[in-house]
Amino acid sequence: LVGAGRTELARVLFGLTPADAGEIVVRGRPARIAAPSDAIALGVAYVPEDRRRHGVVLDMPEPWGPLLTVLRILDPGGVVCTYLPTTVQVQTAVLALQAHGFEQVATFEVLHRSWHVTERSVRPDHRMVAHTGFITVARRGGDAD
Repeated sequence: LVGAGRTELARVLFGLTPADAGEIVVRGRPARIAAPSDAIALGVAYVPEDRRRHGVVLDMPEPWGPLLTVLRILDPGGVVCTYLPTTVQVQTAVLALQAHGFEQVATFEVLHRSWHVTERSVRPDHRMVAHTGFITVARRGGDAD
């Protein structure tokens, strides 16, 4: 489907490229998607064709170390994701991402609670592991160097 516009359409639906015309409808309701955060809030995800240029997951204890390399290979608008267990690591990573010009930096705590699902009921377990780690995502800003 080369030249059919599928990549451009996907970028519009995720808020990476502004729409020229038309209407976006999500679950039967008109939706305004001006930025990826709007799309995410609506449950819309984007998986690019070339994930090596458009996104990287830094699952390592010091993800701030390779950020200069990430800046060289990641296209503007590309996403960086880290997974860290401590607030000290998160703080260091977030400050480094911001210092390197990454935008829309957001951190989420990951909690784990399993659920019992049976034919007669759906309920959470009585015990909950409260904290498992933090996910931080950021978007590369600026123009390609």
